[in-house]
Amino acid sequence: MPTDRPHRVWRIFRTATMAVFAAVVVFVFSYRDVLAIADPDTITIGDVRAYDSVLESGDLLVIVEYNLAYSSLPDEIISDAYLGRFLRDTAELKSVEPFAFNDKGYGRGIFSLYWTAAEKDTDSIEFDNPNAEGYKLNLQGKVGVFGGSVPSITSPSISFQDSTQTAQLLFAHVESLARKFENDSGWNDNVDFDDLIENPGGVVQLTSEGIGSGEEYFSNAIPQLQSMIPTIFSSGLSSPDFSEKQPDRALEDKVNTFWDGNWVGDHFDFQADLYGVPRRTLTAMAAVVFMGLIAFFVTNLLGQNPQAPGFGMMTMAVTLPMFGAIDMVPLNFVITTAFVMGVLGLGWVFFLRRAG
Repeated sequence: MPTDRPHRVWRIFRTATMAVFAAVVVFVFSYRDVLAIADPDTITIGDVRAYDSVLESGDLLVIVEYNLAYSSLPDEIISDAYLGRFLRDTAELKSVEPFAFNDKGYGRGIFSLYWTAAEKDTDSIEFDNPNAEGYKLNLQGKVGVFGGSVPSITSPSISFQDSTQTAQLLFAHVESLARKFENDSGWNDNVDFDDLIENPGGVVQLTSEGIGSGEEYFSNAIPQLQSMIPTIFSSGLSSPDFSEKQPDRALEDKVNTFWDGNWVGDHFDFQADLYGVPRRTLTAMAAVVFMGLIAFFVTNLLGQNPQAPGFGMMTMAVTLPMFGAIDMVPLNFVITTAFVMGVLGLGWVFFLRRAG
């Protein structure tokens, strides 16, 4: 009877691995459909205004008004699905995710982009655009979120504001936007978002009471706005630091194009077109097969050692992130599988091993 123990443990491990494989295949095949959302009914960019020296001499603030209309709102909030971008011709100089507020950020709204004086010099942006360079503002869907081509709208029109009246003009602009939004049918159908600005004692201020206030929206849509025009905020308000930080996506881009241009990527692209499935579905299935084979060979290599199945399973702690690093499986796949395998591993250690 004792010699039967490794075989029983191995059968348990093999059954658990097959269950994980089935769950992962279902996850990968549904991954693309989960992300696909519908195109908007309409997508437009309205007023675009640029301000000089809002926080320091020579800096730049650009505020973009958009209208992203959906008759049926997507499940995703706007920051998960869209990007606001500043371009010179086709080169992107800065991008930002719009802030999700009323109706998940869809309908009418604004996004803003800010450059310090040093950043503006680095990007060679000139206020008033005296050399008529190809500055453009773009609102577009994120790649991979939409089923086909991404929706996009671009406006080359930028209204550069008088630098001698920056604070006054910015104050008037924010006040005008707040009144426009709270009177818009898409905003005032929700009582939580229909009161953005008020006049207590004849003083114009953004509302500050609870969720859905004017201060909440404009502080996030225009980071550091309280430092730019503090008089439009109620006294005593403490605003967190919303300074914009650009993520470094070099590693992500490198991983996502790991197989592009070589025979492995070409082979999987051909098979993906042949079977009508995403390439990552095939690479993920291949990765799971390889992980199973590695675990199997390690287990057999250890022979009759009663700990062999455990060591075989532990190889997946190495092979799973390795396949993620070379773009065989998406990050969601790695996280989900690691969680499931961790639960199975703990269950085996604390319950099944003793039962065997």
